[in-house]
Amino acid sequence: MLESVEAKRPKTVIDHILKHGQITTEELKDTYGYNHPPRATRDVREQGIPIKTLSHHRYGW
Repeated sequence: MLESVEAKRPKTVIDHILKHGQITTEELKDTYGYNHPPRATRDVREQGIPIKTLSHHRYGW
């Protein structure tokens, strides 16, 4: 299922979490330039992939 995601924003989040285990809102903003980081994680959920909010600013499986 993860490999079937082609849209750039959710794919970026998925690839980062697979490599590092989690992603922060700061990384989404500073590294990837997403001005609305929660939208990026919502895009992952909209692809049918569950993603946890680990704290106010961290996301992971």
